[in-house]
Amino acid sequence: MGLSLAITVAWNVYKWVKAKPLATLAGVRDEVEKYHEVTPALDIIDRLTAAGKLQANLINRGEAIEALKITRESLVCALKTERILRKNQQFIGRRYELFANIESNLAALMALDVSDLATEYGRLLNEALEIGMSVHKEVRKLQNGR
Repeated sequence: MGLSLAITVAWNVYKWVKAKPLATLAGVRDEVEKYHEVTPALDIIDRLTAAGKLQANLINRGEAIEALKITRESLVCALKTERILRKNQQFIGRRYELFANIESNLAALMALDVSDLATEYGRLLNEALEIGMSVHKEVRKLQNGR
């Protein structure tokens, strides 16, 4: 009895964890269903207006259709976004790890840049010293030549 209770609880927890990411998809699906309920309602209003049972200016049909188009575009965008997020769930779950890696890589690049900059300064200093020494030698030659 205890074993079957444990298996049932484990199965329910497993199903709950698997269904949790689909909650946002279910919300978007509900919105799609509401959209599909409004479309026939607009058709019914058009029929009633044509039959003379409603005033023609009760609703602005053009604005209603434009609102339906905008709603449809938003729903399509939401469904595409949801699909992308579901397909890349493992990537999204690792986002903090990825950001930490980016930060450490950026710090390494900055250290490399500082090291490269120090090397560049060292090379310039070396060249300046060589130029100074050659100028000094030439000045001595000129002084000894007089």
